Amino acid sequence: MAAESVRNRLESALSDLEATSAAGLSDEAARLVTNSLGAALQALTESIGECRQEVPYSSLRPIIGDDGRMRWCCNHESEHCA
Repeated sequence: MAAESVRNRLESALSDLEATSAAGLSDEAARLVTNSLGAALQALTESIGECRQEVPYSSLRPIIGDDGRMRWCCNHESEHCA
């Protein structure tokens, strides 16, 4: 799932930044970057949502249709999109 990949990349970047002294960045800049990554990760986590039209609930993923418009679709056997 694309959202999970983005989440993993953000978690990894946040972890790397916290584990190092952020070479070349001042403490203030490193704190700003760390806080920004943390906020992006939290926003991503809270915005994904889930489809509740069938049980078990299913996470949503962004799908770009043939018309170029993005829709959020679930992983149910009978896929639901909004």
